[in-house]
Formats: sequence, C-alpha cells, structure tokens
Amino acid sequence: MLRLLGSVEAAETIQALRMAEQRADGFVLGLETSGGYSEAVIEDLYLGFEKEVGERLALLKKDQYPD
Repeated sequence: MLRLLGSVEAAETIQALRMAEQRADGFVLGLETSGGYSEAVIEDLYLGFEKEVGERLALLKKDQYPD
C-alpha cells in the first residue's frame, strides 16, 4: 500500500497521477471483493487515497498553470 501512495506522491503529470489513482482504486476494490476487511476499513482506504490524489492534483495544476 505504501508503494501505491508513493506512486501518487511521485506522479509528475496529471496522466501519471490518474494511472496511479486507478491502480490504488483497483487495489482497494480487490480488498473489498475479498471480504476480509470491514466496510469502515475499505472506506478509510478509499478516502485516504482520494485525499492524497486531490492534494497531488492541486500541486500539479498549480505547477502547470501558475498564477
């Protein structure tokens, strides 16, 4: 999971970020499908990845479109 977060944080383009986001979503979906984790844990993972992606996206957009 740390590797997935690392790929989100290291994304240098919006396209790379979106690819990292899709991998993270697939990972969490796999955990959810396995049924081995509570709904709360799954939701926390989704929200955590979503937060990280949002923060990285804001930085990338700021770099791409400076004021």
